[in-house]
Order: sequence, then structure tokens, then C-alpha cells
Amino acid sequence: MLEKVNTAAKTVDMSDFLMNVPFNLSGGQKQKVALGGILHDEEEILLFDEPLAALDPAMGMTAVDLIDKIHKNQNKTIIIIEHRLEDVLYRKVDRIILMNEGRIAMDTTPDELLRSNLLKESGIREPLYISALKNGSTISNKTITFKTGDMYNALHGAVIREAQIDVQGNLNIQITDV
Repeated sequence: MLEKVNTAAKTVDMSDFLMNVPFNLSGGQKQKVALGGILHDEEEILLFDEPLAALDPAMGMTAVDLIDKIHKNQNKTIIIIEHRLEDVLYRKVDRIILMNEGRIAMDTTPDELLRSNLLKESGIREPLYISALKNGSTISNKTITFKTGDMYNALHGAVIREAQIDVQGNLNIQITDV
């Protein structure tokens, strides 16, 4: 059992905290411990329900990185239920199933979903970088050129991704911290 605990702690980058009292851990560290606790069962499919809900954007990226690491290193199928779409899209996503009123509204790739209007129609805020591009803003080299002043307020302090829509209408995203 001790070997499984050590392996799980190493996987979630918590080896240095094994002797800490849970009360003294940060919210993000507690989330890592919870994730480590399910790894010892060697389940093939992991379901995460709103894993970013209580995390700030930086810790959210760390959580998504960790989930992606588990997927790649342990070949697990990962299912994430999340409203913070842009934070999940920080890493490669194979497929998105958009639910609306208990029904599947779309089962597609991230690029196809982001090109559609279904997020807005379903009451889900589209990623800020998509809103910026649709409103005529340009994003390059960590600089945002806004056509509307209110877009600055919407994006200020957000984690921004460089994005371009090419002449064929393809959405190309490169993730970058601002």
C-alpha cells in the first residue's frame, strides 16, 4: 500500500507533502491529493465533474496539465464535465459533447464547436479569445488590438491564447500566457 501511495503522490507532484496535515494544504494541493487518491484503483476511465470550479486560472491550468499527464502516461480515458471551456482547451481535446437541457446539442471536435454559434445558443460563454476575434480584435505577440472598448474590460487579466482564423475559416489556436 505504501508503494501505491508514493507512486500516486509522485504522479500528482505531491511527494514533498506526504507528511503535511490536509488542513494546511492549499485548495489546489487538496485537489491533487484527491486525484492521487483515485489513481491507485487503476481505473481505465476517469470522470472529472467541474474539476476547475474552485481553482484560479493558473491552478486550473496546472490541474488540466496534470489530467493530461495522467492521460498520456497511464493511457486512461478522460471525461471532463466543465463550463470553463477555454481552460480545458488549454490542452489537446479529441472530442466535445455539448449538452443543452439534458440533450446532446453537438458531438464534435473543438474546432467545429468553436466555429459554430451553439455555445451562445446554449447559454455557455464562448472562450474570450473567440469573442475577441469575432468582434474584429486581433491577437498576436501577446498584444490585443481591440475594436471595441468593452472587449478590453472582458479580456483584462484573462489567460489569452493567440488565435487566428485563416482564409478557409479554420481556427488555429496557440496557447500563450499574458
